[in-house]
Amino acid sequence: MDDQTQGVPEDDGERLMRRLRAAEEGDPGAQATLGLMYAQGQGAPEDPEEAARWLAKAAEQGEIDGQLYLGAMYAQGRGVSRNFVEAYKWSRLAAAQGDAHARENLEVLKEEMSEEQIAEAEGLIRIFEAGE
Repeated sequence: MDDQTQGVPEDDGERLMRRLRAAEEGDPGAQATLGLMYAQGQGAPEDPEEAARWLAKAAEQGEIDGQLYLGAMYAQGRGVSRNFVEAYKWSRLAAAQGDAHARENLEVLKEEMSEEQIAEAEGLIRIFEAGE
C-alpha cells in the first residue's frame, strides 16, 4: 500500500487504487467517484481538499456529478473557500444537464446571492460553455 491507501481496508485500498489510476488517465466518471470517496471518507481517507481537486477535474470535463458536488463544496466552503459564484456556476451547469438536486441547490443559492453575483456566475457559465 502507498500513502493514498494508508488506514484504508485492503479491499477498499485496491478499489481506491483502481479508481485513482482511471482518474489519473482522465476518466471523468472515475474522477467524480474518487472525489466523492474522499469527500465522504468511504473507501478513501476523508480529505475535502483532495475531494474538491478530483471533483473539479470531473466538472471541467462536463461530468454531472462532478459539477453537482463541486458546487455543493463551494456553497459549504468544504475543501475550497466558500464561493457562491462558483457554487452557482457548477450547480447551474449540472441543472442544465437535468439534475434535480442541482436545481434545488440553485434555488437556495439565489436566496443568498446578489443580482451582481448571479450575473457574474452566468458570465462564467458562458465562458465555460464556449470552451475558453
